[in-house]
Amino acid sequence: MAIGPNRTLSAQRNGDGSARVHLTMRGEEDWFATSGIAFDDPAIARIQLQDLYAGWAPEFLQLVAAAEGPITPLPITALPVGLKWDPVPGVTLLGDAAHLMPPFAGAAANLAMLDGARLALALASAEDVRGFEEEMFARAAEEARDSAANLAKFLSPRGAQGVLELMRSLCAVDVSSGA
Repeated sequence: MAIGPNRTLSAQRNGDGSARVHLTMRGEEDWFATSGIAFDDPAIARIQLQDLYAGWAPEFLQLVAAAEGPITPLPITALPVGLKWDPVPGVTLLGDAAHLMPPFAGAAANLAMLDGARLALALASAEDVRGFEEEMFARAAEEARDSAANLAKFLSPRGAQGVLELMRSLCAVDVSSGA
């Protein structure tokens, strides 16, 4: 991952040996429609996206140039932090349906699995599902706050400097001294 002012570029190796490249940037809600990027023509879109990262190391831009297949623009969306709902007999929500948050806390998939396990335990013991929901609301709100704060650090005008401060706060290690 490389981090710059208001944007990131990252890549991940998939199990089948392919690589997926992610470009993340701060923009208005309608940015995909108003950006002028030709998302329906991947060859042109790759060039236009590289232009948005002008000045970045050529090795990072090569990742974008080497990408194959369609380009899928995805907005980062989230539910309001602390969202709750009134109980509805026989119905509840889990995972992203209950607590959608930006992928910057590293906990969303874990929360979804924990939701499923806790709900199963509640149902197996004939507990009121409302107790499960209240616990989930509290757990998810904390993670959603962290996720929103992390997103703000990663996609800020301060770029990597803000992320460095975040990492220092998480590690409580002075990385400047090599410790």
